[in-house]
Formats: sequence, C-alpha cells, structure tokens
Amino acid sequence: MEWSDRGATARKPGELADLDIQILGANIRREREKRDLAMSDLAALAGVSKSMLSAIENGQKVSSIVIVARIAAALGVSVSDLLEDEVESGVVVVRCGDHVVIGDAERWERRVLSPALRGSGFEMVRGSIGPAETTGELNAQSEGTLGYMFVARGDLHLTVGRAEFTLSAGDSVCFPCDRPHAFSNFNPVPCVYYMATVVPRPPVR
Repeated sequence: MEWSDRGATARKPGELADLDIQILGANIRREREKRDLAMSDLAALAGVSKSMLSAIENGQKVSSIVIVARIAAALGVSVSDLLEDEVESGVVVVRCGDHVVIGDAERWERRVLSPALRGSGFEMVRGSIGPAETTGELNAQSEGTLGYMFVARGDLHLTVGRAEFTLSAGDSVCFPCDRPHAFSNFNPVPCVYYMATVVPRPPVR
C-alpha cells in the first residue's frame, strides 16, 4: 500500500514556511563562511546570481528545489543539511505534518522524510513526478555521493551522464549523484519514488 500524505501541512507549490526560509538562509551562510567562500564565489560554483544568493541567505526569497540542490552540491552537503534546524544526535521524530516539502505536486515534488542530523550526510526523500514531466538536468553533487532509489508507482526514466534507464514500479537502482542526472516521467500517470542520498564525509583527523 502506498504511503498517504493525509495530515501533512498543505503548502502552495514550491513554497516553504517562513521559518524554513530563515533556516535555509542561515544554514547556507554558515556553511559558506565555514569554507571561507565569498558570496560571489559560492554563487559562481552553484550557477546562480549573487543577488539571488543574497536574497536566499537573508530569508527574503523562496528558491526552487533545483536552486537549493545546486547550492547544496556546491557546498558539499545534502539538501536536508540546508533545510533543517540543528538538532543533537539521538532519537529524532518527525511527524507527518512536519516534513519539509518543496516543489509542485503536479510537476515535481520532493518531501524530505529523514530527520535532520547535521553532518550525517544522509537524506531520505519521497518524490513524485507528474505525467509528462521532468526534473531537467540536476547538477552533480559532491564527489562520491550515491543515490539509492526505489520506484513505488509508475515508471521513471533515469539519466546519468549519457546513460539512460527505465525503471518500473518495484525496481531499484544505485547511481552516482556526482554526475549530472535527471528524472523524467514520460507516462500519462504520476510516478512516485523513494530515494536515499549518502554524501561522503571527510575522515576526522
């Protein structure tokens, strides 16, 4: 049986709650400063304008999932690291209505299921792609990042570099996220998938 979104907080397509936007901006700024990157440097690495990055860091603008993913990749962190407030490691419960949701349910929606443990390098999401929709090419993430995907409903067309794969409901795949990749749904019915992303962490010295 497919998991239900019943009870989840309703949001406009692509919109984050005000608190989420503030957390996103603060986390991006913190990670940028930890790396001694000027705002212009990070903007260039992520392929976004300096003015857009400034607006995001200051919590003034809701960015799309693609922009957030680009910034995360440029910083070498997961999207969850940027979207969630800091919590101590341990038992963390995220209620159904508290999941971070970005995107448009009719096109491409991304619901972060995993609790945010900063620095864990792990993220679990439930994604849905509408009929005849595509994510477009997603930027390569940090070197060594792997994606583990399971298709729960419909068919998903996966592109990794120049390689292409068609996955049906019940299929799973592991692929390198450190290469440009894209998810597409060429069918007239929605596609639902679950994906875990593991970002490698440098060894502790």
